[in-house]
Amino acid sequence: MEYARPKALIEPSQLSNLIEGDSLKIIDASYYLPSSKRNARREFEDCHIPGAVFFDIDEISDQGSKLPHMLPDPKFFSRKMGELGISRDQRIICYDTNSGAMAAMRVFWMFKVYSHEKVSLLNGGIARWISEGYKTEQGVKITSPQSYKPGNFDKLLVSNIDQVRKNCKTKLEQVVDARSSGRFDGSEEEPRSGLQRGHIPSSINLPFENLTNRRDTTSILSSKEILSLITNYGIDPARPIISTCGSGVTAAVLFFNLHLLGYDTVSIYDGSWSEWGSRSDTPIE
Repeated sequence: MEYARPKALIEPSQLSNLIEGDSLKIIDASYYLPSSKRNARREFEDCHIPGAVFFDIDEISDQGSKLPHMLPDPKFFSRKMGELGISRDQRIICYDTNSGAMAAMRVFWMFKVYSHEKVSLLNGGIARWISEGYKTEQGVKITSPQSYKPGNFDKLLVSNIDQVRKNCKTKLEQVVDARSSGRFDGSEEEPRSGLQRGHIPSSINLPFENLTNRRDTTSILSSKEILSLITNYGIDPARPIISTCGSGVTAAVLFFNLHLLGYDTVSIYDGSWSEWGSRSDTPIE
């Protein structure tokens, strides 16, 4: 079975033929938890795909929120995209340095929220780019500021705490949690302090790593494998889904994979467990 939306995924060989020109912008969206002790921006400066800019999901977020990297409002998003030299008519290619491309998928989702249609994910990320012999560069080049006008805000792609709380009663949408099984069942500590253990009632646990290609951890599964895995977990891709995780990043893995298969049924609970697990008024199993 072929991907329903093949343009959402681009191979290194295809990108190498597109790398020159003003109609393309490459984004390194790498992100790590503070506990990893890795610095994504410094790693970008040491090695990135030629012409790429660094997209900091902590910086390009709602700066007024106490929750991590929440979706920014249209005005702030527009200003930050302009500062990165991104214009509305450019094709965006996202990649990161993580297995499974979780942060790149989060940025892909952000562009989709603001109705930027020409956005793709680099299959295999920079690891595959390097392994196939393509060039990289160091340093940071000065970009020419652009005027970026975001499209309509697609509210169907975003869920908030009130919607999730209501769904605990109605159960009209499937809630899928991308955290590890230990965090889901409460047997593991949360990586962020002050959070309760457990999960949103009636949610399904599909750890995002399970949607990673075990044969090649940097590449996307085949459409047949994606669909088989999701249905084996009891998830109906044709029905509405709220995808959640620790802070709204790995939740984007399910969003991207189902989008690739042609399903526009997934919204992301942006606050995720960072919000739900910090409250005293939210039901927890």
